[in-house]
Amino acid sequence: MKYIGVGDIKRIKTWGRLIGIGSMLYGVVSIVLSFYTSLWYVIPAILSIFIGKLLYDIGHEAKKVLKSEEQSVGIFQPVLKKYSTFLFAFSIIIIVTIASYLAFMGYIYIFF
Repeated sequence: MKYIGVGDIKRIKTWGRLIGIGSMLYGVVSIVLSFYTSLWYVIPAILSIFIGKLLYDIGHEAKKVLKSEEQSVGIFQPVLKKYSTFLFAFSIIIIVTIASYLAFMGYIYIFF
């Protein structure tokens, strides 16, 4: 692993897993609270759990990289694959959120 910064991988391992667990816990709490408020809050809660799982997996893959004895950069490929999936999913969520907001604002502007 002489070609990859070990400090950065340790940071990815720690924060990926920590933020992933936090996001999943937030999603679970949001699901429970949605039963008392509105069931529409289940959708963002499920997305939070999904994003949290992706982040946790990134941290877990980074942990595997740190434990590996392999010296090539190719060992980092699973981390990049998980990170790419995370970025793709997160960007889809952002696009849908912005489109929903614009549609709602257009609806308000037209009918009120």
